[in-house]
Order: sequence, then structure tokens, then C-alpha cells
Amino acid sequence: MLKKPTLVMWSLTTAFIVFDISYYMMAYLPGYKNNMCVFGAGLTAWNLVFSAVLSLLFGLMLAGIVEVMSKQGKFAKSSSASGIGLVLGGMTVFCPLCTLPALSFFGLSFTFSFFTTYNLYIKILSILFIGVGLYFINSQLKNECIVCKITDKSCKN
Repeated sequence: MLKKPTLVMWSLTTAFIVFDISYYMMAYLPGYKNNMCVFGAGLTAWNLVFSAVLSLLFGLMLAGIVEVMSKQGKFAKSSSASGIGLVLGGMTVFCPLCTLPALSFFGLSFTFSFFTTYNLYIKILSILFIGVGLYFINSQLKNECIVCKITDKSCKN
């Protein structure tokens, strides 16, 4: 898939955009440090590495979706795992408990404290979700897609 220059550009451009958004959130939104929210506390080496990996994986996922659409003329199946992984991972690089206080009016503040309490586990889960999405896209490109066979009864056009 990455032998085509256009797909490499799709992948790198998407990765750059996603990383820039993550960097902005880490640098300018409150982060969680020592049981309190501090502006810029999310800008750590670990978060930078995680955001770079997450961005590259999501870029690969988008390039895979583009390739499936151009090759098979239909949308990639099972690619929603990547979107879920991106959202989960994105919620761990800043302090959602501090930056989204309006939602606590509706009783959702406990949900957002979950992201700061179980930060590492959510990061691992988000990488796994994107990995599963990449696996399904790869199998769809090889015409060995299990999901395609279940939903369409065949992977071939």
C-alpha cells in the first residue's frame, strides 16, 4: 500500500495534521499533574511519543481507506475501530475533566475523570483499536476480509 507516492502523502499529511492538533491540546489546554489541572502539563515526552505513534497509525489507516475505495470502489469495512482509537487516545493527552466543565452540568464529569485516572490503559486500548482497524483494512486489500464475507458473502467485486 505504501509503495504508491500518493498514499504516502495521504498518510503523512494526515499524521502531521493529527499530531499538530494533539500538540496544540498538550501545550495550550490544561493537563493533569499532581492531582490538579495545570496549563501545558500534558506536554511531556511520553505524550509526544504517543501522539506521534497515534498520528502515524491513523495516517496509515486513512491511506488504507483511500486505497480500498480506489481499488474496490466501496468504503472500507471495519474502519470505525480507528476512529474510536483516535478519539480515546486524543482524550488522554490533556485534562478533559478541566477543559470540559460545562458537561459536568449534565453529570458527565465522572466519565471524563476516567480518562485521567486510567490514562495508560486507555492509550494502550486506543493503539489496539487502530491496530485492529489496520488489520481489517489490510485483509480487505488482500481480498481475505472476514467482515466482507459475513456482510457481502464475498470480498470480490
